[in-house]
Amino acid sequence: MSPLSSNEKITTILKEVKELKRMVACKDEELERKERELEQLSMGFVLFKKVHQHAQTDDQGIIQSLSNNKMSLVFK
Repeated sequence: MSPLSSNEKITTILKEVKELKRMVACKDEELERKERELEQLSMGFVLFKKVHQHAQTDDQGIIQSLSNNKMSLVFK
């Protein structure tokens, strides 16, 4: 094997390694972006659940209040 072909192989391998590193960096950035999106979605879901729970509690309070008013009108 001549030194030139060895140098060419080394150069080719180095180029491939650089390209693989670039691809990994792109995937890392994509993964980080997806993780941020997932965090935002999960925070939004938690907020939605809390709002929904409060709305249900408010609805129950309104229904109870209306029932109490109806009962007081019946007894007047």
